Amino acid sequence: MPRFLVFVILSLLLFVQACTTPGTKYGTYKLGDPYKVEGQLYVPKLQTDYDEIGLASWYGSNFHGKATANGASYDMNSLTAAHKTLPLPCMVRVTNLDNNRSLIVMVNDRGPFSKGRLIDVSKRAAEILGFKDKGTTKVRVQYLPGQTARLLADLPNPPKEAIAINKDSMLKDMKYSDNSQPNNSSTVSAQPGFFARIFWQKCQLTY
Repeated sequence: MPRFLVFVILSLLLFVQACTTPGTKYGTYKLGDPYKVEGQLYVPKLQTDYDEIGLASWYGSNFHGKATANGASYDMNSLTAAHKTLPLPCMVRVTNLDNNRSLIVMVNDRGPFSKGRLIDVSKRAAEILGFKDKGTTKVRVQYLPGQTARLLADLPNPPKEAIAINKDSMLKDMKYSDNSQPNNSSTVSAQPGFFARIFWQKCQLTY
């Protein structure tokens, strides 16, 4: 085989590999400007001490494969979520207060915009949290600066300032670090480096 042809083939293979690197599937880091939906104003902000209780819902096949608010592709079988104001992407712990099941998900989309709802999780996340059939449930949502910092470091263009803020927050208040777990709960989590390797493979977790 001619050397030139070998060079072309190798170049194409390297290009395809670069385009399919797991980090590119996270979308881009985005905080975003204030925006309105149906007359309601939402102001996105980086809030590393975010800890709220509210109603969770889930979204599935109608959005599967479509672009999220930060340019990723929504996969209803991955552990992701949508939030109206948190930075994209970020990591949060969602605890179902009805059964105390807890799950760590990546927020990479905006919503939900139905009145009174705090967070929308993927179909798979709803299954693991035990409320898919019910449709909605009361949850606690906690921002995780440590895991968010590791996730952001895996992006093609890591946002250095956001990473530094998250790391600083983790050191200041370990209550919201990756080592904290809700008392008497069952948590599905991930080890460091998990996101860069397999996060975007279809989730095979069982509760």
